[in-house]
Amino acid sequence: MRIDGLPEQPKIPQANQRNAAGKDRDGGARPADPVEISRDAPEISGLSELAKSAPEELASRVSEIRARMESGFYDTRAARQKIADALLSSSGLRVEVEDIGQFKAAMDKLKKVPETREEAVASARSKVQSGAFDTREALANTAQRMIEELA
Repeated sequence: MRIDGLPEQPKIPQANQRNAAGKDRDGGARPADPVEISRDAPEISGLSELAKSAPEELASRVSEIRARMESGFYDTRAARQKIADALLSSSGLRVEVEDIGQFKAAMDKLKKVPETREEAVASARSKVQSGAFDTREALANTAQRMIEELA
């Protein structure tokens, strides 16, 4: 069956169609296309070079540390103390160590507070027995405190 009105298109092999589609998309670079290089490119390049050279430079240090581990050098108290001191004085851990120190000091103070303060319990019992909490003012204060805690 023939449909009139449509122009005859030349037949292009499928392989050529794929190549032609790829060429249309690429388009190639034009002289007006802008090229931007990041300001951080030199630093990134330097870090890349450092990363490439690091294994060679550190190989002897890693061998030395491995030999010390195998010999038991790090099993001594003096070596462990030196490592711990270096870690504790490093800027990365200094803040955490200070926080831990403050936490421990607070916990020590909390341990000194008795679980039940006998004098406070005795005072409260005395007030209840004397009717000190049965006044309108005491009830209003209690209600107000409860509302504040819930808010």
